[in-house]
Amino acid sequence: DMIIVHGDRVEALAGAIVGSLNNIKVYCKLPKEFLMTYPDNIIYSKDHIWLKLNGDSYILGITDFAQDLLGDIVYVEINKNSEFKKNQALGSIESVKTASDIIAPENGKITLINPEIESSPEKINVDPFNIWICRVEFMSEVEENDFLSKDKYLDLIKT
Repeated sequence: DMIIVHGDRVEALAGAIVGSLNNIKVYCKLPKEFLMTYPDNIIYSKDHIWLKLNGDSYILGITDFAQDLLGDIVYVEINKNSEFKKNQALGSIESVKTASDIIAPENGKITLINPEIESSPEKINVDPFNIWICRVEFMSEVEENDFLSKDKYLDLIKT
């Protein structure tokens, strides 16, 4: 016997089913947001960028949702010390199926590129919230109200 569970309430349903099963295999197709833990200590943009405060600057990366849409990442193009404007590309990410701009959440400057992604950009696919792309300094104070909390970001990607 096999039970296949799909849908938004899969976590609660699967827990209830598994608790009462004996020798029955359960396969659950989980929504993506249940598979990856989205950190609370970062802020998110509507363009699927995350930022984490790191001293006087921020480290920047792409969300799990973004890396999943891109597929296998093969190259990240970004220039150290380059300045960028809000809502414009600060670099790009190439995957086996597409290329996408990294949209700047604020005006700023790239101060450091993560050496891990220069040699192994595919690491972003494995751990997008720990493999950051670059460190940035913004020209003005970052207003966290202009960004999304974890819960608001998860609401965004559910639609």
